Amino acid sequence: MSWLRRFVVLACLAGKSIFFDATITMAFPNMMLNQMNNHPASCGGVLHNGYCFYTATAQQSCDTYCGAGGRNGAVFAGGNWAAQNNTNCEAVHNALGNPSFAHATLDFGAGQSIGCFLYNTNERFRQVPTAYTDAYTPNSSIYRRICSCNS
Repeated sequence: MSWLRRFVVLACLAGKSIFFDATITMAFPNMMLNQMNNHPASCGGVLHNGYCFYTATAQQSCDTYCGAGGRNGAVFAGGNWAAQNNTNCEAVHNALGNPSFAHATLDFGAGQSIGCFLYNTNERFRQVPTAYTDAYTPNSSIYRRICSCNS
């Protein structure tokens, strides 16, 4: 996508008027342009903080989940942002409408690169320390990762 803008500028210099006429073309990849506008080109999930989030199906990596169903691949930056702290993770869970018996996001023990996730259908967790990766596949069907996809 590119934008074509024509600018006519009137400048006053030492009491004289000077007219400038210029045409500027700016080209941006769609995702970059849409991130600048704080929304992806299309989002079948839930838009939050400029990223398109989903709760993945059980026992799937974000790479696998976002690679299917027209979601056009995982976005590491979004998943990593959600995994950075409990506040971000909780905000994404809330935006997705994920259930929580305690209405809180809790830190989960270290050891996996799962990031922000739903455990046992109604418990919100974030794995710490944050070592997020889109490629990690949970080893149990009670884990549903929070993924950021391109659409």
